Amino acid sequence: MCPHYNVLTDAEWARLTADKAAAHGRNATCLCESAPGHPGPHLAPAQSYGNRDTWIRRVDGVREPVDLAHCLAAGIPADDLADDPEPCHLFDGHPGSHSFDPGAAPVHPTRG
Repeated sequence: MCPHYNVLTDAEWARLTADKAAAHGRNATCLCESAPGHPGPHLAPAQSYGNRDTWIRRVDGVREPVDLAHCLAAGIPADDLADDPEPCHLFDGHPGSHSFDPGAAPVHPTRG
């Protein structure tokens, strides 16, 4: 995973959690989910609203929230009892390989 991350302000978190459909509370950091050395902007998941996800896009030191569609790739079932395969946890059209492990985190984060 890319080592860049964002620490969002109180105002940014207030906007991300204002919608009653927001699925997550405040995270300490939003980690870029792309592979190290990836092309393009850094993109970190910030909030889920059921049918859409808001990611933080960072380009040249400027960050903004963007809604991105889910990647439609699916891996193996999450456990032996599951009928549904685990979905890729990245956005549609992401660079690099698919990610079926939402808990993976960089070993040495670098604020980006």
